Amino acid sequence: YILRKWKEYSLIEKEIFKGIRNVGKSKKVKIDIFPLATDLYNILREEGLIEELKKTPLLGDITVCKRYSYSRYDYVMMQQYIYQFVRKNLNSDLTLSFGNEVRCKEFKNSVFHLEDSDFEKLPTIADALQILSIVYNIGHFKNTFTSSRAAINCIKHDKKISESFLNNFEYEPHKCIALRITEFNHFHRFHLLNSLLILLSICKEQTIIRFAINILSEYLTKERSEKLEYIFALFAVIREVSYVAYDLSIA
Repeated sequence: YILRKWKEYSLIEKEIFKGIRNVGKSKKVKIDIFPLATDLYNILREEGLIEELKKTPLLGDITVCKRYSYSRYDYVMMQQYIYQFVRKNLNSDLTLSFGNEVRCKEFKNSVFHLEDSDFEKLPTIADALQILSIVYNIGHFKNTFTSSRAAINCIKHDKKISESFLNNFEYEPHKCIALRITEFNHFHRFHLLNSLLILLSICKEQTIIRFAINILSEYLTKERSEKLEYIFALFAVIREVSYVAYDLSIA
């Protein structure tokens, strides 16, 4: 994997598929990572979290042939590649294009107050998607959902563990989100609580960290602005396409 500065964004040269005829190891694609996501990526890399993504199997404890094994990092980069493909080829067909600005007024459930003037350039839908795909994955356990199920089970059946876990969240909205996820056994979202805690443990004075936390907070909240609802729906579709693409390669 090669990450280098290129103009105003980073360019990652990435092998998307492994061992597939005509799309094998000699085939690499170049993925544009825009400034905001680049800043977040570099901060997480310094914290060792990008390396952890590379070590976390996409399928958790499900064993597959090494030739077809993918990591959470691979999964994130697949999504980034699809964002790029959509932006370059399907942008005009979207209800809201990837270049559409995302102003701070769209964030109704944020824990950090941000102003449009806090950014050198207003974030776009493309920025929000790139950031969300990264923070969505940094909280996964090595065994992914198996460990998430076990964690929720422990929290629900031990009052001290539950109290200790909830005390990690300093903001009331996050406590409410954590309660809802554990109470209703939403194991497929538990890793997002880990993502929040990771981001909150990093210097919260940095605008990009605050913005990432706000995006994730909104994603975990039911009532959102129409524009954010659109972004999250688009994110869900592309996330599923990425997952299916890797599942099909394994199948």
